[in-house]
Amino acid sequence: MKHFELILAAAICGSLCAGAALNAADTKPAKEAKEAAKKSEVVWLTDLEAAKKQAAKENKPILMFFTGSDWCGWCKKLHEDVLDKDEFQELAKDGLVLLELDFPRTKEQSDALKKQNDELNKKFKIDGYPTMVLVAPDGEKELDRTVGYDKELVKKLKKTVKKSTVDAKKKSGEDAADKEAGEAGKGLAWLTDFEAAKKQAAAENKPILMFFTGSDWCIWCMRLHEDVLDKDEFRDFSKKLVLLELDFPNNIPQSDALKKQNAELAEKFKVDGYPCTVVLASDGETRLGTISGYSGKYIDKIQDILDGKEKPVTMDELQEKFAYLPDTLLEYKDLKLTRESVIQEIADEVLPLGISLSDCDDITPETIGIIIQQKLDEAIMLDMAIDAGFKPSAQLVKDAITSEVNEFPAEQKEALEEALKQQGSSLDELIGSLADDKEHQESAAIKLFINDYAERAAKKDIDEEALKDHYEANRTQFPGEYEAERAKVLDTLVKAKAPAKARELDKEIEAIRKTVKYWKPEN
Repeated sequence: MKHFELILAAAICGSLCAGAALNAADTKPAKEAKEAAKKSEVVWLTDLEAAKKQAAKENKPILMFFTGSDWCGWCKKLHEDVLDKDEFQELAKDGLVLLELDFPRTKEQSDALKKQNDELNKKFKIDGYPTMVLVAPDGEKELDRTVGYDKELVKKLKKTVKKSTVDAKKKSGEDAADKEAGEAGKGLAWLTDFEAAKKQAAAENKPILMFFTGSDWCIWCMRLHEDVLDKDEFRDFSKKLVLLELDFPNNIPQSDALKKQNAELAEKFKVDGYPCTVVLASDGETRLGTISGYSGKYIDKIQDILDGKEKPVTMDELQEKFAYLPDTLLEYKDLKLTRESVIQEIADEVLPLGISLSDCDDITPETIGIIIQQKLDEAIMLDMAIDAGFKPSAQLVKDAITSEVNEFPAEQKEALEEALKQQGSSLDELIGSLADDKEHQESAAIKLFINDYAERAAKKDIDEEALKDHYEANRTQFPGEYEAERAKVLDTLVKAKAPAKARELDKEIEAIRKTVKYWKPEN
């Protein structure tokens, strides 16, 4: 159920994430960085075919940058902190072809460009911005992906670009033995029935390797098969294991019983992304360890789990890892964050997943600093929302989610309803359960407040002359007489200007934030 909660939760807080809370970072001076970027020799292409042509000619991978250039705060921060810096510029000039795929709210784009970007967005299953996708020169094979803001992007890209260059050289000398090894690996007996796997594990005293996958759509699942699971080395290694595939395909038919089993196991083991590997003891219950996502050292990681080196992280280990945090991290009115409360929040997320302590290395001081500032900004905006008359309530959540879901494409809405039906639930039931959640109520209040603020501010800037000019310039969109179309013209202009007006809240938020003492990581 968690996957669907995330979909609808995103619908509630979409404007928040695209607006004030994350855009608050944009109020910092960035003029010098932007000017430097303008002078840079690096060129961001916007046409895929042109990018593929250049990539083929120069034998370079293509870095696709999915962005919302005029509204996404983290996209702008990524430009400011990474893409506009010399280190990235040098890497790009030497080893990349850059392709910007923009989804703006106010910038004009040709219909052809919009169509191309939408198709690539769907093809690469992009569900948030910024997202970086590195693909081979042919523009098809995905080499790596970074979702969200990552200050270490350049370091990660250097490794992947270097590896792809080496792999390309190896590929030219690949012999038939490699192919045979791959074919041999494909002959492995993957069970699909959990009870059968448990019975075999108990009889043979072997651990169970549970592989959660999306076999016909998940790129990283396919890549893990290609690079590891279909190889002869894994075939030999797997003799000590009972293999269980738990598939969540888009187009492969499955029985209702199999769908139910897989969904229940994903819920039980807190799987919220694919590929995900969970290793159980021979009793079929004790979790020995988890591997989230793709790993080129997959076999080594499984062996470490079997040897007890990758045990699930404990609360004591988390306490020690984050001991550097002060006792009090933030105090603002009724909001108080302490070291203990933050560690507990982290524990609530990671302990059910069964991940190891080393898997928690991504939770850096910078990550915690960002979370603290986001919580502060949300608390500030909630005060603003309540003062403006948007008091959190279950009805606000129901109205907000229903409105957003009604905007979903028919195909997406039907897929969501069908998936919920298979889990014995419904859209109304899910919305009802979310509506009772305090966090969702507060998010809905903030979102409605931001939208109301932005629309009111936008209307103040639109006079009759601007309305008539927009009407005349878009007659195909407004075929009727001006007076009959006036309300529609106004609504169109307000929606176009509202995102920029929502950003004006950033200054108010930052002014309040400066009066609050809260923990920040050392630079």
